[in-house]
Amino acid sequence: MGGRRAMASGRDDMMQDSMRTLFDSSTSIPSQRTSRSAVRPGGLVLLLLAFLSTGLLASTDPFEPAGTGGAVYLDRALARIENHKRVLVIGAHPDDEDTALLTLVSRGLGGEAAYLSLSRGDGGQNLIGSELGESLGVLRTEELLAARRIDGARQYFSRAYDFGYSKSLEEALTQWPKEMLLEDAVRVIRRFRPQVVVAIFPPDERAGHGQHQASGLIAELAIEAAASESAFPEMADEGLEPWRTERFFREAWFDPESADTFLPVGILDPLTGRTLYQIAMESRSQHRCQSFGSLQPLGPRDVRLARQGLAEGETTDGTLFGDLETRLRGVADLVAEEHRSAMLGHLMAVENLVGAARSVANSSDYGLVVPPLRDLLLELRAARSLAESGGAAHAAAILVEKERWANEVLATALGLVVDATTESDLVIPGEDLAVTVRVSN
Repeated sequence: MGGRRAMASGRDDMMQDSMRTLFDSSTSIPSQRTSRSAVRPGGLVLLLLAFLSTGLLASTDPFEPAGTGGAVYLDRALARIENHKRVLVIGAHPDDEDTALLTLVSRGLGGEAAYLSLSRGDGGQNLIGSELGESLGVLRTEELLAARRIDGARQYFSRAYDFGYSKSLEEALTQWPKEMLLEDAVRVIRRFRPQVVVAIFPPDERAGHGQHQASGLIAELAIEAAASESAFPEMADEGLEPWRTERFFREAWFDPESADTFLPVGILDPLTGRTLYQIAMESRSQHRCQSFGSLQPLGPRDVRLARQGLAEGETTDGTLFGDLETRLRGVADLVAEEHRSAMLGHLMAVENLVGAARSVANSSDYGLVVPPLRDLLLELRAARSLAESGGAAHAAAILVEKERWANEVLATALGLVVDATTESDLVIPGEDLAVTVRVSN
C-alpha cells in the first residue's frame, strides 16, 4: 500500500512538472475584460488565459458537453504533430468545398486542410428559414464552421459579398474587384502555407456561375502572386512573407476526362468505424439551408483531381504530395542550411516521441502518456526558438501550430478541461460580458 502511495505521489509530481511546462509559454496573452469572474485574480487567471489564448477549450461546439476528447482526440492531435501535409481548397461559396478531400487530408492523412470560400453565400436561397442577405451570410458561415468541426479542416473567407447569380466571369468581376480578391487569397496562402492548392472550379464557362469562374481564376493567380517578392510587399508588416506552393490541382467535376489523380476515400477510419466518405457526407449535410443533406453510403469512392502546371511531356504521378517530404522533418527544409542539422535533430526527436506516446496511449492510465508528451513539447519549443533566431519565419509559424497541438494533447493526457459559459449570446463591442469559467483536472 505504501508503495502504491509513493508511485501515485511521484506521478502527481510529474504531472505538476508537466503543468508548469504546459503554461511556461512565450505566447503573448491579450488582456481580458469581464464584469464578473468565477475565479480569483492571480496565477489561476493566468492559467485560464493561457488555455483560452491557445485554444485549449473542451469543445468549440456550443452544443457539445465539456470533455477532453479522449483517445480519439489524442490520436488525431498526435497525427497533426508528426505530419507536414498542408492542402488549401479554394471555391466561391460556402457549399462549394470538397468535404471528401478535406476529410481525407485532415482525418485520413493527419494533415492540415483548409477551405477558402470567397464569399459567405449572402446572395443564395434559404430553404429552412426567412434569413436572406447578410443574415443568410451569418447562417451559412455557421454552417461552414459546423462542417469544419466534423471534417477537421480550417475555414477562411475573403471580403467578397455574394451579390447573387452572375452569368459570366466578366460580370462577376464588375462587382468583385479582382485586385481585392487576389490580395485576400494571397494573404490566406501566405498565412496557411499550403504545399498543395486545389481549385474547385475552372476559370471558364464550364464552371457556370460567374462567381465560380472568378474563384477558379483567383486560385491560379494567387499561387503565382503569393510566391512573388514584388506582390503585396506590405504583407511583410503582418509577418507574411512570400510562400511558394509546390502543387496545383483542379477538381475534375466539370471535366471528368481530365482527371489524372484518384484519391480513395471509401477507406475505413478506425477511430470512428465509418469511412472517410461517410464522415465527409456528415460534414456536407451541415449546409442545411441549401438542402444539402446527404446519405452516408459505404463502398469505394474517389476524389478525382486534375494536376495543373505540368511541363510539356511531363506526366502526373497520381498522388497528392508526390515526392514532397510530408513527415515533420520536412519543416527543416524551410530553415537556412547552417541551422538545418540542428533543426532535424529536434524534429526527428519529436517524431520518435510521438511514437513513444502512441505506444502507451491505449493504456487506461493516461499518466503514462505524459512524460513523452512533455518532452515532445520541449523539443518543439527548442525547434521553434531555433527557427525564430535564424529568421525562418515560415518554419517558426508552422512550429507554433505544432506547439499548440502539443499543448492540447498534453492537456488531454492530463485530464484538464476548461469550460466557459456566458449569460448572453449577443455582445456589442466594448460592452462588459460576464463569463463563468470552470477548470477540471
